[in-house]
Amino acid sequence: MINIEIIKDCGPFWKQIHSNDVFSIYHSKIWKDLIENTFNHTSLYLAASEYGKLIDVLPIFLIRSLFMGKKLISTPYEGCNGGFTSSDVKVRKMLIKQILEHAQELNVQYVEIRSSFPISELKESGFIEKTPLLISEVILKDLDENWQMLSPKHRRNVRTAQKKGVTVEPASNVAEMKIFYKILANHYRDLGVPFFGKNFFIQIWEKLIQNNYASLLLAKLKEEVIGGHLLFFSGKTLVSKYAAVKKDRGFSKLYPSYALFWEGIRLGIEKNFKNFSLGVTGESNTGLLDFKSRFGSKTNTVFFYYYPIRGKIPDFGKYYGEYSLLKRIWRITPSMFTYPVGQKINEWIC
Repeated sequence: MINIEIIKDCGPFWKQIHSNDVFSIYHSKIWKDLIENTFNHTSLYLAASEYGKLIDVLPIFLIRSLFMGKKLISTPYEGCNGGFTSSDVKVRKMLIKQILEHAQELNVQYVEIRSSFPISELKESGFIEKTPLLISEVILKDLDENWQMLSPKHRRNVRTAQKKGVTVEPASNVAEMKIFYKILANHYRDLGVPFFGKNFFIQIWEKLIQNNYASLLLAKLKEEVIGGHLLFFSGKTLVSKYAAVKKDRGFSKLYPSYALFWEGIRLGIEKNFKNFSLGVTGESNTGLLDFKSRFGSKTNTVFFYYYPIRGKIPDFGKYYGEYSLLKRIWRITPSMFTYPVGQKINEWIC
């Protein structure tokens, strides 16, 4: 008999999740605790099991805002992983039914479920399907094969970075994480996009990197950190979560970003991951999609499913393609304002 239940903090299912690479980092208790502690969201990790054995887990978070209301999302702060792992139609339908019951009880505006593959059971249950993003992934083989998968220009840029003295090594302390955070926050401000507060990345260092769930690679020039690449260990996949380099003093001409992504591929092969995810990208961002494809990645559609309960579903495309005036204002706003306000915005837009 299949049971659907919310996983308790001290429940027995966490060990099964930890030991089975079918599940992603977003299914894990360590990620659940990190999101709850950083953003104060409430988790409802729904488990489907039979005779004590896990069949599927769907991480759901209740997101609340004094002005915006409430919503249920699987999974916030991640583009498409952390959703259904089972292909069992019956199990999926039972989980969907349970999610909608919780949504009605909590009186949320809508339910949102993200997936790297289409889920017909969601559409049959009344969910609206949208495809706002693309995901790029590289199949990891061995160093020689993956090196040849890079375009000639990308290989040349990796070599150029090495010849000009750029080195890549893992971060060794939380102070280096703070340096990377500043580079990353400035990068997002230049894009006109509100970003997380520093505490999120300190939590990532303490909860994920210190427990071998993630790694931070740093690009350095004569001991100065000029860029970084944050990677999550997620089941069979190494996930490129965040990357940025300094733009001042001509550092971008040293091609540190190429070195950082190549070292990400090297790390994935070294740790026996099967795939290297370069993350999600908006369809209109052709430059970034081309950059990723030249590492040998293949692009697939990401699926977002919405079920309105008592409000409109969001227009996700506007967040990436519109609000140009607000983005210009954000770019020139002092960081002492953008850092804390960005955190509050990301508590809702997640």
